[in-house]
Amino acid sequence: MAAFERGRALVVGVGAYGDPRWDVPLAGRDARALHAALIDPEVGGYDPGRTELLLDQTATRAEVLLALRRLADRCDAESVALVSFTCHGAVGTDGLYYLATGDARLTPAPDERVAQGSGLSVADLARALRDIPARQVLLIVNACFAGHLGATLGVNGIAPEFADRGVGQMLPDESGTELLATGEGRAIITAARQNQRSYFKADEAHSYFGQALLDTLRGGAGAGALGLYELYTSLYRQVTSVTTRRLGHAQEPVLTVLQNAGPFPVARPARAHGEGPLSPTPPPTAAVREVPHDIVAALGTGATAIKADPGSRVTVDNRKLIDFGNATVMGGVTIGQVAGGDIINVGERDNTPDLPPDPRQQLPILRARVEAARHVDEGDRDEAAAKLGLAEKALARGDSARARRSLDEALTLLRAMNNGYITSIVRKLEALAARI
Repeated sequence: MAAFERGRALVVGVGAYGDPRWDVPLAGRDARALHAALIDPEVGGYDPGRTELLLDQTATRAEVLLALRRLADRCDAESVALVSFTCHGAVGTDGLYYLATGDARLTPAPDERVAQGSGLSVADLARALRDIPARQVLLIVNACFAGHLGATLGVNGIAPEFADRGVGQMLPDESGTELLATGEGRAIITAARQNQRSYFKADEAHSYFGQALLDTLRGGAGAGALGLYELYTSLYRQVTSVTTRRLGHAQEPVLTVLQNAGPFPVARPARAHGEGPLSPTPPPTAAVREVPHDIVAALGTGATAIKADPGSRVTVDNRKLIDFGNATVMGGVTIGQVAGGDIINVGERDNTPDLPPDPRQQLPILRARVEAARHVDEGDRDEAAAKLGLAEKALARGDSARARRSLDEALTLLRAMNNGYITSIVRKLEALAARI
């Protein structure tokens, strides 16, 4: 019998891609070492038969989804499920956040985003996590490897490979909220804040976050169960310390937790006389983001109620679109658009991560969102998307006047659709037009 009988795990590490500019062999080393630590009976205590490892180009989108399905099949309500991704994180052409699986493809320069459907989007991951019956799930995301500390040094000795593009982004807060909506007892540990990068040195065995994770697991072997909050506290302390010392500023791991999700054990066997007490609350001084239950209540399967402040405008129509207008909802917190099934659009926020200021980068994302719109006249939708495409080409040629005309023509079509999803795109396009 495994020492940590409740444990089930899936570890994914992608450091080799079709585009060699993305290759980070260290990501595979991080994942292999984590898997080995988890199945070590004196360290993680996971049953090897209930723990799966996927690496590099074998970790395609399809294979990762199948592995998540197998993980769900291995779990019951009492299981503790650990899912770890070590890979690139990036924005997709559809505006969603993607984990770059082994078959992820970049669109041509200068856009260079993950082609829709070629990686694992946050919507894909949310659907997969929703199928896991375990009441306690920990997702670990070390998904930004644009922070190589190499021989060619930039400011402060840091030369991020993709500093000016969408590649190399940590999991956005909005995406984390959607993932928490997949069930009870959900927690996410990311290697850094959403505006930071996960740093490494190519001639070292592991990333700073990956090394801290291994040290935490190995450091207490035989000392009893390792709890969620103990794991995070150790990661935060180690990573911030080493990055401050070596880089001159801190990389801060973040714990995002559903209200009252913890404590729960995530690794290591219990003592013979019992597991011992686990920390009941998150550490007060670290980067903890606790999401109240009522925020995700309208997102989870079987939700029946949505709470809005008095005087807020709430409209529901037969296109299954809920538009909160400019309301402040869910106890003062505004959540983003949730794709996959019905669409919930709250105020000015949607699921698109913060966009860079360059209109040449914004237009392809917004055009892709228009192309994906449902419950609108398809002819008008396609014509508007085509005009946005013309605006993109005009900008690439430096013809701002032609780009603005094409954009205005597209906006005329889009405004006439009277669709809440499209309206959120129109607001972004109007702001973009003002900058051209």
